[in-house]
Amino acid sequence: MHPVAVAESLASIVMIVISVVAAVFVVMAALRPRSEETAGRAEPLLATGLSRARRAGSHLAVATAGGTALLLAAGIGFGASGPPRPATARSSAS
Repeated sequence: MHPVAVAESLASIVMIVISVVAAVFVVMAALRPRSEETAGRAEPLLATGLSRARRAGSHLAVATAGGTALLLAAGIGFGASGPPRPATARSSAS
């Protein structure tokens, strides 16, 4: 197998793992309002006049922005590292 093909395969696997991590973050952040409400930690906020819809919307906005930021940072990192380069042959004679 060609060294560039191996490097491209590794890069695609790493991006898949990063995408799964970002997806897990989004799901956990989106489900957080429910867990806070069942644990009773949302009551002080809801007693101040903050609506449930606005509170859920803010959590969803943070989840969406966070997932986007994770994927954007990964894409910038991969873009800055450049394309894979083939390995150079090293000579064993010194």
